[in-house]
Amino acid sequence: MRKILSVLASLLIATGFSVVIAVVFWMGAPAVLKPGPHLFDWGGQYERDRETVAQSPADIYYLGWRYYYGEGVEQNFKEAFKWFKKAAAQGDADAQLHLGFCYMDGEGVAANEKKAAAWFRKAAAQGNADAQSNLGWCYYERVGVKRDVAEALGWLQKAAEQGDEYAVEMIGEIRAEENR
Repeated sequence: MRKILSVLASLLIATGFSVVIAVVFWMGAPAVLKPGPHLFDWGGQYERDRETVAQSPADIYYLGWRYYYGEGVEQNFKEAFKWFKKAAAQGDADAQLHLGFCYMDGEGVAANEKKAAAWFRKAAAQGNADAQSNLGWCYYERVGVKRDVAEALGWLQKAAEQGDEYAVEMIGEIRAEENR
């Protein structure tokens, strides 16, 4: 072990940190240290391996999230939309929520309020509190759906029960406005 540490230290001094990382991976670093969707870009590794790294719906969603927010990669709404759509098709509620945002704001796709509300509904039906509060807002403000105060309050209440502060605030505002 002492010999290995000595070699690693020499490599670090002579060639820089990246070679040491490569040697550590070559020696069998634990999986948690290996490049993947849970880490930032390791010298382009994430960019090159994104197709093989993103396997589960959650990993696929996270890849879209990275493109949406420009986290570790250049921000690209079209690329984010592509990955959100792929994860949403596999039932990922967070991806469905973000597809709603993409359609609502025209990010990576043409704006379409009806499609935004439809994607919010899919995620809301799975219990996603953010989607529930967004869908409630859509029903109250007549965005992509017909105005329905009872439906709005129903979705907002579900979100509020999960601790969504925006939903609690909206419920108060709606009740105050309706009681005028």
